[in-house]
Amino acid sequence: MSDKTSEKSPFCILPWIHSFVNSNGNYQVCCTSEEHHIAITDNDGKPFNIKDQPTQDQIMNSDFMKKIRKDMLQGKWNKVCTRCLVTELADGVSRREIENKSYDDIIVSTVLTTRPDGTIPVKYKSIDYRLGNLCNLQCRMCGPHSSNAWLKDWNKVKPDSEKMNDTRRIELENYDWIEKDYLFLEFQKKLEHCEHLHFAGGEPLITPQMSRMLKYCIDNDYAKNITLTYNTNLTKLPEPVLELWKYFKSIRLLCSIDGFGKVNEYVRHPAKWDVIDRNLTYLDDNASKYHIDEILLSCTVQIYNILELPDLYNYLKKFKVIVPALNLINLHIPNYLQSSVLPEEAKLIANKRLGEFYTKLKEELPENRKYMAESIHEVLNFMNQKTDPALLKSFMDINTKMDSFKAQSLQESIPELYDLVVKNLPNS
Repeated sequence: MSDKTSEKSPFCILPWIHSFVNSNGNYQVCCTSEEHHIAITDNDGKPFNIKDQPTQDQIMNSDFMKKIRKDMLQGKWNKVCTRCLVTELADGVSRREIENKSYDDIIVSTVLTTRPDGTIPVKYKSIDYRLGNLCNLQCRMCGPHSSNAWLKDWNKVKPDSEKMNDTRRIELENYDWIEKDYLFLEFQKKLEHCEHLHFAGGEPLITPQMSRMLKYCIDNDYAKNITLTYNTNLTKLPEPVLELWKYFKSIRLLCSIDGFGKVNEYVRHPAKWDVIDRNLTYLDDNASKYHIDEILLSCTVQIYNILELPDLYNYLKKFKVIVPALNLINLHIPNYLQSSVLPEEAKLIANKRLGEFYTKLKEELPENRKYMAESIHEVLNFMNQKTDPALLKSFMDINTKMDSFKAQSLQESIPELYDLVVKNLPNS
Protein backbone atom coordinates (compact mmCIF):
# COMPACT_ATOMS: atom_id res chain seq x y z
CA MET A 1 0.00 0.00 0.00
CA SER A 2 1.42 3.37 -0.98
CA ASP A 3 1.83 6.24 1.46
CA LYS A 4 -0.78 8.17 -0.49
CA THR A 5 -3.26 5.29 -0.15
CA SER A 6 -2.69 4.96 3.59
CA GLU A 7 -3.46 8.66 4.05
CA LYS A 8 -6.97 8.21 2.62
CA SER A 9 -9.69 7.43 5.15
CA PRO A 10 -11.85 4.51 4.02
CA PHE A 11 -14.87 5.45 6.14
CA CYS A 12 -18.19 5.72 4.33
CA ILE A 13 -21.62 6.13 5.92
CA LEU A 14 -23.41 4.00 3.31
CA PRO A 15 -22.79 0.53 4.83
CA TRP A 16 -24.76 1.75 7.85
CA ILE A 17 -27.75 3.42 6.16
CA HIS A 18 -28.05 2.36 2.52
CA SER A 19 -29.77 -0.39 0.51
CA PHE A 20 -28.91 -1.06 -3.14
CA VAL A 21 -30.64 -3.65 -5.33
CA ASN A 22 -29.04 -4.23 -8.72
CA SER A 23 -30.80 -5.09 -11.98
CA ASN A 24 -30.45 -8.84 -11.42
CA GLY A 25 -31.98 -8.59 -7.94
CA ASN A 26 -28.68 -8.95 -6.08
CA TYR A 27 -28.04 -6.76 -3.06
CA GLN A 28 -24.78 -4.81 -3.25
CA VAL A 29 -23.12 -2.30 -0.96
CA CYS A 30 -23.75 0.60 -3.36
CA CYS A 31 -23.85 1.38 -7.07
CA THR A 32 -20.18 2.41 -7.07
CA SER A 33 -19.24 -1.22 -6.55
CA GLU A 34 -21.63 -2.25 -9.33
CA GLU A 35 -19.17 -2.61 -12.19
CA HIS A 36 -17.16 -5.11 -10.14
CA HIS A 37 -20.32 -7.22 -9.62
CA ILE A 38 -19.50 -7.78 -5.95
CA ALA A 39 -22.74 -8.88 -4.29
CA ILE A 40 -23.36 -9.01 -0.55
CA THR A 41 -23.13 -12.71 0.31
CA ASP A 42 -24.35 -14.96 3.09
CA ASN A 43 -21.97 -16.98 5.23
CA ASP A 44 -21.81 -19.68 2.54
CA GLY A 45 -20.73 -17.19 -0.10
CA LYS A 46 -24.10 -17.12 -1.88
CA PRO A 47 -25.26 -13.68 -3.07
CA PHE A 48 -28.29 -12.26 -1.31
CA ASN A 49 -30.96 -11.91 -4.00
CA ILE A 50 -34.39 -10.37 -3.65
CA LYS A 51 -35.94 -13.52 -5.16
CA ASP A 52 -34.91 -15.47 -2.05
CA GLN A 53 -36.65 -12.89 0.17
CA PRO A 54 -33.95 -12.49 2.83
CA THR A 55 -34.68 -10.18 5.73
CA GLN A 56 -32.94 -6.82 5.82
CA ASP A 57 -31.28 -7.82 9.08
CA GLN A 58 -29.84 -10.93 7.40
CA ILE A 59 -28.37 -8.75 4.67
CA MET A 60 -27.08 -5.79 6.65
CA ASN A 61 -25.77 -7.89 9.54
CA SER A 62 -24.21 -10.62 7.44
CA ASP A 63 -20.54 -11.37 8.09
CA PHE A 64 -19.88 -9.69 4.71
CA MET A 65 -21.34 -6.34 5.81
CA LYS A 66 -20.01 -6.53 9.35
CA LYS A 67 -16.49 -6.98 7.97
CA ILE A 68 -16.86 -3.93 5.71
CA ARG A 69 -17.94 -1.77 8.64
CA LYS A 70 -15.17 -3.09 10.90
CA ASP A 71 -12.59 -2.56 8.14
CA MET A 72 -13.71 1.04 7.76
CA LEU A 73 -13.59 1.74 11.49
CA GLN A 74 -10.09 0.21 11.63
CA GLY A 75 -8.85 2.32 8.71
CA LYS A 76 -8.67 -0.54 6.18
CA TRP A 77 -9.81 -0.28 2.55
CA ASN A 78 -12.11 -3.15 1.62
CA LYS A 79 -11.96 -4.41 -1.99
CA VAL A 80 -15.62 -3.41 -2.45
CA CYS A 81 -14.53 0.21 -2.14
CA THR A 82 -11.86 0.11 -4.86
CA ARG A 83 -13.64 2.52 -7.20
CA CYS A 84 -13.80 5.28 -4.56
CA LEU A 85 -10.13 4.77 -3.69
CA VAL A 86 -9.09 4.97 -7.36
CA THR A 87 -11.16 8.13 -7.79
CA GLU A 88 -9.60 9.81 -4.78
CA LEU A 89 -6.06 8.84 -5.73
CA ALA A 90 -6.68 10.52 -9.09
CA ASP A 91 -7.68 13.72 -7.22
CA GLY A 92 -11.37 13.24 -7.94
CA VAL A 93 -14.35 13.51 -5.61
CA SER A 94 -15.63 10.02 -4.76
CA ARG A 95 -19.10 8.77 -3.91
CA ARG A 96 -17.75 8.10 -0.39
CA GLU A 97 -16.83 11.75 0.09
CA ILE A 98 -20.13 13.02 -1.30
CA GLU A 99 -22.23 10.74 0.92
CA ASN A 100 -20.20 11.55 4.03
CA LYS A 101 -20.75 15.24 3.42
CA SER A 102 -24.50 14.72 2.90
CA TYR A 103 -24.89 12.77 6.13
CA ASP A 104 -22.28 14.56 8.21
CA ASP A 105 -24.80 15.39 10.93
CA ILE A 106 -25.57 11.72 11.71
CA ILE A 107 -22.20 10.03 11.23
CA VAL A 108 -21.14 10.08 14.89
CA SER A 109 -24.49 8.99 16.30
CA THR A 110 -24.86 6.28 13.65
CA VAL A 111 -21.40 4.82 14.20
CA LEU A 112 -22.00 4.73 17.95
CA THR A 113 -24.80 2.21 17.36
CA THR A 114 -22.25 -0.30 16.00
CA ARG A 115 -21.54 -3.28 18.23
CA PRO A 116 -17.99 -4.62 18.55
CA ASP A 117 -18.73 -7.40 16.04
CA GLY A 118 -19.99 -4.87 13.46
CA THR A 119 -23.72 -5.50 13.99
CA ILE A 120 -26.05 -2.48 13.65
CA PRO A 121 -29.76 -1.68 14.00
CA VAL A 122 -31.10 -1.55 10.42
CA LYS A 123 -32.56 1.87 9.61
CA TYR A 124 -32.34 2.89 5.97
CA LYS A 125 -31.93 6.57 5.17
CA SER A 126 -31.08 5.88 1.53
CA ILE A 127 -32.59 3.34 -0.91
CA ASP A 128 -31.49 2.62 -4.49
CA TYR A 129 -33.03 0.33 -7.11
CA ARG A 130 -32.12 -0.84 -10.60
CA LEU A 131 -35.50 -2.19 -11.65
CA GLY A 132 -34.30 -4.64 -14.25
CA ASN A 133 -32.68 -3.80 -17.58
CA LEU A 134 -35.57 -2.30 -19.57
CA CYS A 135 -34.03 0.43 -21.73
CA ASN A 136 -34.64 2.14 -25.06
CA LEU A 137 -30.97 2.81 -25.87
CA GLN A 138 -28.00 0.70 -26.95
CA CYS A 139 -25.10 2.78 -25.62
CA ARG A 140 -21.67 1.73 -26.86
CA MET A 141 -20.14 1.39 -23.40
CA CYS A 142 -23.18 -0.37 -21.91
CA GLY A 143 -24.38 -3.96 -22.16
CA PRO A 144 -27.32 -6.33 -21.66
CA HIS A 145 -26.93 -6.29 -17.87
CA SER A 146 -28.24 -2.71 -17.92
CA SER A 147 -30.03 -2.54 -21.28
CA ASN A 148 -32.21 -5.25 -22.77
CA ALA A 149 -31.85 -3.41 -26.10
CA TRP A 150 -28.44 -5.10 -26.33
CA LEU A 151 -29.67 -8.67 -25.82
CA LYS A 152 -30.22 -9.73 -29.43
CA ASP A 153 -27.17 -7.94 -30.84
CA TRP A 154 -24.42 -8.25 -28.21
CA ASN A 155 -22.74 -11.35 -29.61
CA LYS A 156 -22.73 -9.90 -33.13
CA VAL A 157 -20.29 -7.12 -32.27
CA LYS A 158 -18.34 -8.24 -29.21
CA PRO A 159 -15.11 -10.27 -29.02
CA ASP A 160 -15.29 -13.86 -27.77
CA SER A 161 -14.15 -12.82 -24.29
CA GLU A 162 -17.31 -10.75 -23.82
CA LYS A 163 -19.91 -12.89 -25.55
CA MET A 164 -22.87 -14.31 -23.64
CA ASN A 165 -23.53 -18.01 -23.46
CA ASP A 166 -27.14 -19.24 -23.67
CA THR A 167 -27.49 -19.52 -19.90
CA ARG A 168 -26.44 -15.91 -19.39
CA ARG A 169 -28.66 -14.69 -22.21
CA ILE A 170 -31.73 -16.45 -20.78
CA GLU A 171 -30.97 -14.98 -17.34
CA LEU A 172 -30.75 -11.46 -18.76
CA GLU A 173 -33.96 -11.94 -20.73
CA ASN A 174 -35.89 -12.89 -17.60
CA TYR A 175 -35.48 -10.25 -14.94
CA ASP A 176 -38.99 -11.05 -13.74
CA TRP A 177 -38.35 -10.23 -10.07
CA ILE A 178 -39.50 -6.67 -10.67
CA GLU A 179 -43.00 -7.99 -11.39
CA LYS A 180 -43.34 -9.93 -8.13
CA ASP A 181 -45.24 -8.84 -5.03
CA TYR A 182 -42.21 -9.55 -2.84
CA LEU A 183 -40.44 -6.55 -4.41
CA PHE A 184 -43.13 -4.21 -3.12
CA LEU A 185 -43.32 -5.87 0.28
CA GLU A 186 -39.55 -5.50 0.59
CA PHE A 187 -39.77 -1.85 -0.50
CA GLN A 188 -42.50 -1.04 1.99
CA LYS A 189 -40.48 -2.42 4.92
CA LYS A 190 -37.55 -0.10 4.16
CA LEU A 191 -39.43 3.22 4.05
CA GLU A 192 -39.89 4.18 7.70
CA HIS A 193 -36.68 6.21 7.96
CA CYS A 194 -36.08 6.83 4.25
CA GLU A 195 -34.95 10.33 3.20
CA HIS A 196 -33.51 9.50 -0.23
CA LEU A 197 -34.94 7.21 -2.92
CA HIS A 198 -32.96 6.68 -6.11
CA PHE A 199 -33.76 4.92 -9.38
CA ALA A 200 -31.52 4.09 -12.32
CA GLY A 201 -31.70 1.47 -14.99
CA GLY A 202 -32.26 0.40 -17.49
CA GLU A 203 -34.21 3.57 -18.04
CA PRO A 204 -36.25 4.21 -14.88
CA LEU A 205 -38.68 6.73 -16.37
CA ILE A 206 -40.20 4.01 -18.57
CA THR A 207 -40.32 1.32 -15.87
CA PRO A 208 -43.91 0.76 -14.60
CA GLN A 209 -42.76 -0.59 -11.22
CA MET A 210 -41.03 2.71 -10.45
CA SER A 211 -44.31 4.61 -10.78
CA ARG A 212 -46.07 2.06 -8.58
CA MET A 213 -43.45 2.63 -5.88
CA LEU A 214 -43.92 6.38 -6.07
CA LYS A 215 -47.68 6.01 -5.71
CA TYR A 216 -47.20 3.86 -2.63
CA CYS A 217 -45.00 6.56 -1.06
CA ILE A 218 -47.63 9.19 -1.83
CA ASP A 219 -50.59 7.14 -0.60
CA ASN A 220 -48.83 6.25 2.66
CA ASP A 221 -47.53 9.74 3.48
CA TYR A 222 -43.83 9.00 2.96
CA ALA A 223 -43.32 11.17 -0.13
CA LYS A 224 -43.17 14.51 1.69
CA ASN A 225 -40.03 13.38 3.54
CA ILE A 226 -38.21 11.89 0.55
CA THR A 227 -35.81 13.42 -1.94
CA LEU A 228 -36.29 11.48 -5.15
CA THR A 229 -33.33 11.13 -7.53
CA TYR A 230 -32.75 9.51 -10.91
CA ASN A 231 -30.15 8.55 -13.44
CA THR A 232 -32.02 8.96 -16.73
CA ASN A 233 -31.12 9.21 -20.41
CA LEU A 234 -33.87 11.85 -20.72
CA THR A 235 -35.13 10.56 -24.06
CA LYS A 236 -38.52 10.08 -22.41
CA LEU A 237 -40.35 12.47 -20.10
CA PRO A 238 -43.73 10.88 -19.23
CA GLU A 239 -46.25 13.41 -17.93
CA PRO A 240 -47.81 10.96 -15.41
CA VAL A 241 -44.39 10.54 -13.78
CA LEU A 242 -43.84 14.30 -13.64
CA GLU A 243 -47.18 14.71 -11.88
CA LEU A 244 -46.14 12.23 -9.18
CA TRP A 245 -42.97 14.23 -8.50
CA LYS A 246 -45.05 17.12 -7.16
CA TYR A 247 -45.78 15.14 -3.97
CA PHE A 248 -42.14 14.57 -3.01
CA LYS A 249 -39.91 16.78 -0.90
CA SER A 250 -37.65 17.44 -3.87
CA ILE A 251 -36.41 15.93 -7.14
CA ARG A 252 -32.85 15.71 -8.41
CA LEU A 253 -31.97 14.51 -11.88
CA LEU A 254 -28.68 13.10 -13.12
CA CYS A 255 -29.12 13.17 -16.88
CA SER A 256 -26.82 10.69 -18.61
CA ILE A 257 -25.56 12.61 -21.63
CA ASP A 258 -22.16 11.85 -23.11
CA GLY A 259 -21.57 14.59 -25.64
CA PHE A 260 -23.06 17.49 -27.50
CA GLY A 261 -25.23 16.81 -30.55
CA LYS A 262 -23.82 14.15 -32.88
CA VAL A 263 -21.39 12.87 -30.27
CA ASN A 264 -24.20 11.89 -27.91
CA GLU A 265 -26.22 10.42 -30.77
CA TYR A 266 -23.22 8.31 -31.76
CA VAL A 267 -22.40 7.04 -28.25
CA ARG A 268 -25.98 6.64 -27.01
CA HIS A 269 -27.71 5.24 -30.10
CA PRO A 270 -30.54 5.74 -31.08
CA ALA A 271 -30.97 8.86 -28.92
CA LYS A 272 -31.90 12.03 -30.84
CA TRP A 273 -30.31 15.29 -29.76
CA ASP A 274 -33.33 17.44 -30.59
CA VAL A 275 -35.46 15.32 -28.22
CA ILE A 276 -32.93 15.61 -25.39
CA ASP A 277 -32.53 19.33 -25.92
CA ARG A 278 -36.31 19.79 -25.89
CA ASN A 279 -36.68 17.77 -22.67
CA LEU A 280 -33.86 19.62 -20.92
CA THR A 281 -35.38 22.95 -21.92
CA TYR A 282 -38.80 21.89 -20.63
CA LEU A 283 -37.39 20.83 -17.27
CA ASP A 284 -35.32 23.99 -17.01
CA ASP A 285 -38.44 26.09 -17.61
CA ASN A 286 -40.67 24.08 -15.26
CA ALA A 287 -38.36 22.99 -12.46
CA SER A 288 -40.33 24.60 -9.63
CA LYS A 289 -43.62 23.17 -10.94
CA TYR A 290 -42.32 19.63 -10.40
CA HIS A 291 -40.30 20.29 -7.20
CA ILE A 292 -37.02 19.84 -9.08
CA ASP A 293 -34.16 21.49 -7.20
CA GLU A 294 -31.23 20.09 -9.19
CA ILE A 295 -30.66 19.06 -12.80
CA LEU A 296 -27.17 17.87 -13.54
CA LEU A 297 -25.68 16.37 -16.69
CA SER A 298 -23.70 13.24 -15.87
CA CYS A 299 -21.09 12.38 -18.46
CA THR A 300 -19.25 9.06 -18.69
CA VAL A 301 -15.80 10.12 -19.87
CA GLN A 302 -14.39 7.73 -22.44
CA ILE A 303 -12.35 7.60 -25.63
CA TYR A 304 -15.30 8.91 -27.65
CA ASN A 305 -15.90 12.17 -25.83
CA ILE A 306 -12.95 13.47 -23.81
CA LEU A 307 -11.81 15.69 -26.68
CA GLU A 308 -15.36 17.04 -27.07
CA LEU A 309 -16.17 17.93 -23.44
CA PRO A 310 -15.83 21.74 -23.86
CA ASP A 311 -18.72 21.68 -26.37
CA LEU A 312 -20.98 20.09 -23.77
CA TYR A 313 -19.89 22.56 -21.09
CA ASN A 314 -20.61 25.46 -23.44
CA TYR A 315 -24.04 24.06 -24.26
CA LEU A 316 -25.05 24.34 -20.59
CA LYS A 317 -24.66 28.11 -20.57
CA LYS A 318 -28.08 28.65 -22.12
CA PHE A 319 -30.02 27.24 -19.16
CA LYS A 320 -31.33 28.99 -16.05
CA VAL A 321 -31.66 26.12 -13.56
CA ILE A 322 -29.52 23.29 -14.97
CA VAL A 323 -26.13 23.20 -13.25
CA PRO A 324 -23.53 24.82 -15.56
CA ALA A 325 -20.97 22.08 -14.96
CA LEU A 326 -20.72 18.36 -15.65
CA ASN A 327 -20.69 15.39 -13.31
CA LEU A 328 -17.72 13.59 -14.87
CA ILE A 329 -17.31 9.84 -14.35
CA ASN A 330 -14.35 7.94 -15.79
CA LEU A 331 -15.26 4.81 -17.72
CA HIS A 332 -13.29 1.79 -16.48
CA ILE A 333 -14.99 -1.12 -18.26
CA PRO A 334 -14.57 -2.17 -21.05
CA ASN A 335 -10.90 -1.23 -20.98
CA TYR A 336 -10.66 -0.56 -24.74
CA LEU A 337 -13.11 2.35 -24.37
CA GLN A 338 -11.19 4.07 -21.58
CA SER A 339 -9.90 7.54 -22.34
CA SER A 340 -6.42 6.26 -21.44
CA VAL A 341 -6.42 4.21 -24.68
CA LEU A 342 -6.07 7.41 -26.73
CA PRO A 343 -2.78 7.83 -28.61
CA GLU A 344 -0.31 10.27 -27.07
CA GLU A 345 -0.98 12.87 -29.78
CA ALA A 346 -4.67 12.94 -28.78
CA LYS A 347 -3.81 13.10 -25.09
CA LEU A 348 -1.68 16.21 -25.70
CA ILE A 349 -4.64 17.87 -27.39
CA ALA A 350 -7.02 16.88 -24.56
CA ASN A 351 -4.59 18.11 -21.89
CA LYS A 352 -4.24 21.49 -23.59
CA ARG A 353 -7.91 21.87 -24.43
CA LEU A 354 -9.30 20.85 -21.06
CA GLY A 355 -6.50 22.50 -19.12
CA GLU A 356 -7.38 25.84 -20.70
CA PHE A 357 -11.09 25.19 -20.21
CA TYR A 358 -10.56 24.39 -16.52
CA THR A 359 -9.20 27.89 -15.89
CA LYS A 360 -12.14 29.43 -17.72
CA LEU A 361 -14.67 27.24 -15.94
CA LYS A 362 -13.32 28.09 -12.48
CA GLU A 363 -13.89 31.76 -13.21
CA GLU A 364 -17.42 31.27 -14.53
CA LEU A 365 -18.90 28.84 -12.01
CA PRO A 366 -20.78 30.16 -8.96
CA GLU A 367 -18.91 29.75 -5.70
CA ASN A 368 -20.89 26.71 -4.56
CA ARG A 369 -20.09 24.87 -7.81
CA LYS A 370 -16.40 25.69 -8.27
CA TYR A 371 -15.42 22.31 -6.82
CA MET A 372 -16.98 20.66 -9.88
CA ALA A 373 -14.26 22.09 -12.08
CA GLU A 374 -11.74 19.96 -10.17
CA SER A 375 -13.13 16.81 -11.77
CA ILE A 376 -11.40 17.91 -14.98
CA HIS A 377 -8.08 17.21 -13.27
CA GLU A 378 -9.31 13.75 -12.31
CA VAL A 379 -10.29 12.81 -15.87
CA LEU A 380 -6.98 14.08 -17.22
CA ASN A 381 -5.03 12.15 -14.59
CA PHE A 382 -6.96 9.02 -15.53
CA MET A 383 -6.49 9.62 -19.26
CA ASN A 384 -2.74 10.16 -18.86
CA GLN A 385 -2.17 6.64 -17.54
CA LYS A 386 -0.11 4.36 -19.74
CA THR A 387 -2.03 1.51 -21.37
CA ASP A 388 -1.26 -1.35 -23.71
CA PRO A 389 -0.98 0.13 -27.26
CA ALA A 390 -2.81 -2.95 -28.56
CA LEU A 391 -6.00 -1.66 -26.91
CA LEU A 392 -6.23 1.09 -29.53
CA LYS A 393 -6.44 -1.54 -32.26
CA SER A 394 -9.02 -3.47 -30.22
CA PHE A 395 -11.05 -0.29 -29.95
CA MET A 396 -10.95 0.31 -33.69
CA ASP A 397 -11.77 -3.29 -34.59
CA ILE A 398 -14.77 -3.51 -32.26
CA ASN A 399 -15.94 0.00 -33.08
CA THR A 400 -15.84 -0.73 -36.81
CA LYS A 401 -18.12 -3.72 -36.21
CA MET A 402 -20.50 -1.54 -34.23
CA ASP A 403 -20.51 1.11 -36.93
CA SER A 404 -21.41 -1.44 -39.57
CA PHE A 405 -24.13 -2.96 -37.42
CA LYS A 406 -25.64 0.37 -36.34
CA ALA A 407 -25.25 2.09 -39.72
CA GLN A 408 -23.15 4.79 -38.05
CA SER A 409 -19.76 6.27 -38.86
CA LEU A 410 -17.08 7.39 -36.42
CA GLN A 411 -15.50 9.36 -39.26
CA GLU A 412 -18.70 11.35 -39.84
CA SER A 413 -19.81 11.72 -36.21
CA ILE A 414 -16.48 12.41 -34.46
CA PRO A 415 -13.99 13.12 -37.28
CA GLU A 416 -11.19 14.46 -35.08
CA LEU A 417 -11.10 11.27 -33.02
CA TYR A 418 -11.26 9.11 -36.14
CA ASP A 419 -8.31 10.87 -37.74
CA LEU A 420 -6.19 10.69 -34.59
CA VAL A 421 -6.90 6.99 -34.05
CA VAL A 422 -6.28 5.96 -37.67
CA LYS A 423 -3.06 7.98 -37.79
CA ASN A 424 -1.72 6.35 -34.64
CA LEU A 425 -2.86 2.75 -34.96
CA PRO A 426 -0.07 0.27 -34.20
CA ASN A 427 1.79 -0.69 -37.40
CA SER A 428 -0.07 1.96 -39.40
